[in-house]
Amino acid sequence: MRFPDLKGDRRGGERGMSSARPRLLVRGTAEPGGVSQTYALREGVTRIGRSPENSIILSDTLVSRLHAEIRFDGTSAVITDVGGKNPIRVNGEEVHEQKLTHGDTILIGGVEMVFENLDPPPLRVVKDGGQLEVGERGMTLDTARVTFERHARPGSPPGEKEYRRLPRLYRLSEELLQVEEEEQLYDVALAAAAEETHAERGFLGLAVDEPSSATSLSVVRFWDPVEEQRSRRLEMSETIFNHITRDRRAVLVSNVPDRFDASKTVHDLKIRSYICAPMVHGERFLGLLYVDTRENREKFDQSDLEFVSAVARLAGLALENFRAQADLQRENVRLRNLIGGPGSGELIGKHESIAGVLRLIEKVAPRDTSVLICGENGTGKELIARAIHLRSGRKDRPFVAVNCGGIPPNLVESELFGYEKGAFTGANQTTVGKFELAAGGTLFLDEVGEMPLDMQVKILRAIQERRFYRVGGTKEIEVDIRLISATNQILKRAIETGRFREDLYFRLAVVTIDVPPLRDRGDDIILIAERFLDHAGGGITITKPVREALLKYHWPGNIRELRNVLEQAIILGDGKKITPADLPNHIGKTGRGQMTFRLKSLSEVERQYILRVLEESEGNKAKAASILGISRETLYQKLKLYEHVGADRPEKAEGEG
Repeated sequence: MRFPDLKGDRRGGERGMSSARPRLLVRGTAEPGGVSQTYALREGVTRIGRSPENSIILSDTLVSRLHAEIRFDGTSAVITDVGGKNPIRVNGEEVHEQKLTHGDTILIGGVEMVFENLDPPPLRVVKDGGQLEVGERGMTLDTARVTFERHARPGSPPGEKEYRRLPRLYRLSEELLQVEEEEQLYDVALAAAAEETHAERGFLGLAVDEPSSATSLSVVRFWDPVEEQRSRRLEMSETIFNHITRDRRAVLVSNVPDRFDASKTVHDLKIRSYICAPMVHGERFLGLLYVDTRENREKFDQSDLEFVSAVARLAGLALENFRAQADLQRENVRLRNLIGGPGSGELIGKHESIAGVLRLIEKVAPRDTSVLICGENGTGKELIARAIHLRSGRKDRPFVAVNCGGIPPNLVESELFGYEKGAFTGANQTTVGKFELAAGGTLFLDEVGEMPLDMQVKILRAIQERRFYRVGGTKEIEVDIRLISATNQILKRAIETGRFREDLYFRLAVVTIDVPPLRDRGDDIILIAERFLDHAGGGITITKPVREALLKYHWPGNIRELRNVLEQAIILGDGKKITPADLPNHIGKTGRGQMTFRLKSLSEVERQYILRVLEESEGNKAKAASILGISRETLYQKLKLYEHVGADRPEKAEGEG
């Protein structure tokens, strides 16, 4: 039997994508700080208002304590004004009660919400009060234990089928080991179950990661070559569903009568029997695998039940492995960025210019809003972005940094959004982009002013909707990220010249942080230098002349240049202290390269120079005399003269006569 191609109808498929259930996307000021939130609507009543007792809490003074209710019966959703002081508006019109459709915009007080209902849920659980018993009204119910007991001798028809399936399971395990993408896993598992049992319809659904919605599924694969769209929904008894999700047991339902609670769907499609098996890992319910037969085919039997159950368990194990690998990849990115990134370090400073930045970081960090950091190269923009991330509620999630200016223009889209296998030459496997790697955390777009103009449109949509398509992909991917960007350009000037989109600028610059250059931070230069030296180890100190030189220099390369200067000084110095001789030649110059010094008498210059050489020689007079090119006796005479005029005589070196 040649199994039909499943790839023609893929739905969902991405972990973290929207559930098939309706939901409300709450924008604006729904939460403190203007955080956007998504709320899935459960069957029943969802209450909306300012009071903490509501299902959806809107922190807005124009919203009443209990303002509205949304009633969802599993098929349609209706919003009702239950006494709010201010009216409810749907698509701009004032309403008291309104049935909602996909894309409706709802305004309650100053909070905007969007109703999304992309598709009805594929699985509807029908309450039966727990009274449905095996054999009731002609229906039989079996649950699977995957033991492959010898029900018949080898060679007899039932026994032959069972023993034939053992090698098929072995081949399936080999196929799963060869699978490189989660997408392929769905195809392999559903194909194996449907082909071997001669099923006429099947789907694979993943559990939605919401504690309050155990009955919600995201259908990632669906196959029905006959009924197609008409057969997408399935109703199932609550008792049967509990066998699958709670007891982790596969279920075979056969002899389905017309009077069964879910009879409408079952009767319309003429379903004769079906098998539903859980995909699990440990105690976690990951999803389910479903196949059925209709009136023209033989009913499923115990052997079919055991086989489908085994397929589902193998698929669950493989699915968990894929997810664990993806989690490890994201964690690896997060750790690399935390401890090994080019901007890793501590944000320090006491100058008022940087103190204002630190205060702004503390205010904006918990708000989850977009931030644009402006400043010259090397001022620590990425360090500020990391400080915001580490003080936010996303601190335990990834921080992913992207240098927009370092990516070739033709690769920006695939770098940010990822690409599907076969999307272009060399795309040998599906690769996630930076947006997906940052899911749940913070995406930092450095040098955003360098982004190509044609990519700015796609970035704008991704920022607005938190949705995008991989290169070569057909399915929309949704992510929850915080966006921080940085630039060394004046973006308003770039807008005037047509090099940067104004609408993108306003999306990025909800809050703007201007980072002062190092030359404007006064004594912070010495604080930062000493911190660098502390990290280098060895107790290296900075001499007074070096301090003066560092403070006088204008630092066009800012903190990055300071770090490079100190690294050079550590290498060239004696490992104990940094002297002017260890600094680059241009350090100590200011303005247009003029040497800065105050006028002194020749005798004073000689005195300071001799004392400095003696200091550098650690008090060894023989060594100092050799460097100065004078005899030791002459050196003693000069030092005696300096004592006579009140100069402090350096201590005698140990062991010197």
